[in-house]
Amino acid sequence: MSTHVAETSTGPVVVVSSDTHIGPSLKDHMRKYCPQKYLADYDDYVREFDAYTEVQRNLYPEMYEDDGTGKLVRRARNRLTEGHYEVHARTRDMDFDGIASEVIFHGSQNDEPVPFTALGDPNSPFLFKNLPPEDPELAAVGRHIYNAWLADQCSVDPQRHVGLAQIPIWDVEASVKEVEWAAEAGLKGVNFPTAQPWLPEFNKEVWEPFWAASAAHNMPLTTHIGAGADADYSGPVGRVVALFELVTMWGMRAVPWMTLGGAFERHPNLKLVITEVPGMWWPQYMTQLDSTYRATINAPTGKNEGLAAYCAKLPSEYLKTNLFVGSSFMCHTEAQAAVRDGYYGNCMWGSDYPHTEGTFQYPDSWDETPVTHIAQRYAYWDTPEEPMRAMLGETAAEVYGLDLEQLKQIAGRINAPTIEQLREPIYEAPPGVNSFAFRKNGWWD
Repeated sequence: MSTHVAETSTGPVVVVSSDTHIGPSLKDHMRKYCPQKYLADYDDYVREFDAYTEVQRNLYPEMYEDDGTGKLVRRARNRLTEGHYEVHARTRDMDFDGIASEVIFHGSQNDEPVPFTALGDPNSPFLFKNLPPEDPELAAVGRHIYNAWLADQCSVDPQRHVGLAQIPIWDVEASVKEVEWAAEAGLKGVNFPTAQPWLPEFNKEVWEPFWAASAAHNMPLTTHIGAGADADYSGPVGRVVALFELVTMWGMRAVPWMTLGGAFERHPNLKLVITEVPGMWWPQYMTQLDSTYRATINAPTGKNEGLAAYCAKLPSEYLKTNLFVGSSFMCHTEAQAAVRDGYYGNCMWGSDYPHTEGTFQYPDSWDETPVTHIAQRYAYWDTPEEPMRAMLGETAAEVYGLDLEQLKQIAGRINAPTIEQLREPIYEAPPGVNSFAFRKNGWWD
């Protein structure tokens, strides 16, 4: 097997992770952002969440261990980093991994919720639920509390930390106001929930002010896999079905509704990002969505002439410019397919930091080679330079409005990989590493 691939330049590669997570503590970090009138409700919620957490940890004891003080914590190497909630520790970890900038979702595997999030049944996996708010007013306050905390964290270095705003999605008018506030506060995108069974479908006219505001403020609607299903995924069978359905159904559900509903026709600069939906689905998805469109436009039982008023061209034509993929822990076959089939310009590599299944692994020594570098070599060793640079960071920089020249300077002073380093092939995961980045067979293995 030849390992020679032509290259045209040297120097560090700008890496932007399109998928990272953060989890500020209800007790230690976000309470001071709570308005005085809601403090009693906030403290009640903290007590409710403590009780919820105790049930969860008894339900899944294999996921937790005593930290030596009697406190149960996640049984994961990455729990050792303070980057779950502290921006300077995140920056240290990013420097080690060679990541110039990051896109930040909530949900850091330290089990901290956005304040006033509906918790539901503690015997059902929290990750895969997105329940209607029990108290819409309090839930909206909780999202703003989190956004205010996150904006302060990102303000430490705005080019390196791209915060995604939580929105009260059940209230379009309030969501528009939160988007406007978030953009002014320095957040650079919206943590856009997957389609919910209890919300209007995304082709409905009610969403138009929200699409308009997000486009006007250049706030990409950034969805992450999970938290969209209406099924009970508890038990050993449910947990497996969840991983399958979150890719095949819920993770992508916004795409046809928004596209066919005309959101991109009316707002050409509106961007939708679908994150952590692995696989090589892009060509087949576009083929079948276009096929469905043509079949209904020209149906033998009667042309669907009204559709063209919303979606004037093939869906794939919109999606080439308006849909991007947060390619979390991208593997070699996915990188090859993106180049071969011409959609690499829509792919944005992600580390999934600090999730244990991602590429960041808390090191035994800060002098060791980061697993992230090894994972990138596994994925991209034979990828041509221009697609490699696009997928590793340059596309994400454009989508989120980052200054590429500043990022190049940052890459030059951190542990960013070079083209030469990325050209060194890796064919297997290192011993003891269990990251999805080293997949060979399919979505998850």
